[in-house]
Amino acid sequence: MKKTILLISIITFAFTATKAQWEQVGSSGFSHDKLKHQDIAINSQGTPYVFYTTTTIGVSNNTARIMKYNGTAWETVGQEDITSDCPDCWCACEPYIEIDDQDNIYIAYRDIQSSDYYNNYVKKYNNDLDEWETIGEFQVSGDLYITNTAFCLDKTGTPYIAYSDLYNTNTRQFVKKYTEDGTWKTLANTPITDEYGAYNLSITADDSNNIWAAYGSQLTNDCLLEVKMYDVGTNSWELIGQDISADNIDFSDKFTSIVIDNNIPRIGVTELIGTNSVARVYSFIDDQWTSVIINDANTGGQIILELNSSGTPYALYNETDGGAVALHVKKLEGETWSYLGEQSIFNESTSAVNLAVKNNASFVVFGEYDTHKKSTVMQYVENVSINNISKNSNFTIYPNPSNGIFTLQTPAGSLRPAGVSITNITGKTIKHFSITCTEHSRSVNNQSTIINLENQPKGIYFINIQTETGIYTEKLIIQ
Repeated sequence: MKKTILLISIITFAFTATKAQWEQVGSSGFSHDKLKHQDIAINSQGTPYVFYTTTTIGVSNNTARIMKYNGTAWETVGQEDITSDCPDCWCACEPYIEIDDQDNIYIAYRDIQSSDYYNNYVKKYNNDLDEWETIGEFQVSGDLYITNTAFCLDKTGTPYIAYSDLYNTNTRQFVKKYTEDGTWKTLANTPITDEYGAYNLSITADDSNNIWAAYGSQLTNDCLLEVKMYDVGTNSWELIGQDISADNIDFSDKFTSIVIDNNIPRIGVTELIGTNSVARVYSFIDDQWTSVIINDANTGGQIILELNSSGTPYALYNETDGGAVALHVKKLEGETWSYLGEQSIFNESTSAVNLAVKNNASFVVFGEYDTHKKSTVMQYVENVSINNISKNSNFTIYPNPSNGIFTLQTPAGSLRPAGVSITNITGKTIKHFSITCTEHSRSVNNQSTIINLENQPKGIYFINIQTETGIYTEKLIIQ
């Protein structure tokens, strides 16, 4: 039985921060086949879910699967192939996964049923049946040739799906909302734009449940980046600011990425400057668009923006400068984009990268070329702090790892009282209580408290013990 000793100083309090770093979650290359696309989301307990589509050499049909990390290994959620209910579908792609505040899980993806008929699908996980169920009508879009799928949930958990529909060589952009009567309704009852060459659509919802859309468009020979917000009062799409000149923005197979940071829209794009491709973020501040280059080395692939629970923006991008390859995440701190962690996440070629952030935990999923483009997830947990170690007093937690039941032992001579809070990997407090040591227990015997977390999912937790001299944090694993 392994015991973890927590040492708490009774003389002086000196607060220091541990050096957080990117750590692998479970095994590398856990997806069952070669990746095509993938997305990642985190539930309220800090459990990561990955939705990926694959392609198999020699097999015409792609497959799609959702997997979660159960604390010790990656396991399939629901059907092994969620496209199996459409035997005529053969090319699942552009997967999205979103989890609402009640831990309801939604997925969206685009599939091909024939060479000239593409369609979107939205499904919700039925935990009781352990399967994915289509919500609303089976054909979400039901128009012509569907491309550039995008998906989001608003703060109430309402799903929205966006897509581009080719119509007589003109690309129209639509956003549909899932309504209480079980149908999909087009916002504003009209396309976002009828402009020729609209493409690379992304959508998001702000804290007031307004829906925002960003996309590239082409009028005659001018290439523009446009941002619009759906106005419920007027039932129309309103252009935000002026069009952004996008002559140098690289839209080739690279989607825009939009987030709303405390009422500030931010758009992530890859931009060509000479022969170099850089990561740029546009922000709408004081009624005008401004921009900053967050990586001036050669940026390969799409820049992905995400917000944590307090609205802080994070950006994921792949740097390919001078033959070197590195996957990085940056965080906006004040007006500066700073590296998350002291090192890059991965220093080899990657594909199908994506990012999810929940409270103080960031997760990146990517495909490794060394594992034939199969999925790997890395995580970074911020602000894990401990006290300096002292020989005068200690607490003991055992066993660790645990099945959810463990003992917190308060030894003779420890200070009283002690407040204990337990948080999951995202920083959410799941249990809080106090320990009061009696004079007898302090001077004669150890005092033990049995803690039961069997109702919590497998994973990593932090035990925070606070005394009159300070706080000590230790990692606990439930498996």
